Amino acid sequence: MIIKDVFGDDVVLTEERVAHIIKEHSGMIYRIDDLSDVLSSPDVIIESRYNPKVTLYHKFYKAKHNSYIVVAVLKEKDRRFVTTAYESQLTKKGKILWTKN
Repeated sequence: MIIKDVFGDDVVLTEERVAHIIKEHSGMIYRIDDLSDVLSSPDVIIESRYNPKVTLYHKFYKAKHNSYIVVAVLKEKDRRFVTTAYESQLTKKGKILWTKN
């Protein structure tokens, strides 16, 4: 599946990555459909402290679970791939690359 992010860039989400997300973060099984929304309309985007090629898209969902969904996107050359997604009570630490106005 290809999802357009907030900048209009294509981000690839494979079935293998969906399976990984569900296996490693079981609470995400009912939140997979939210990943497109997180990528296209995030609240904040932060550069990973561990890998500068990874950006972390965050969106807060108060009504659903009072938490952020974080989607990790790896940029390799001119392509972008979802590596994982999970829920978090806080935004991750790192360099803020973009915030919603």
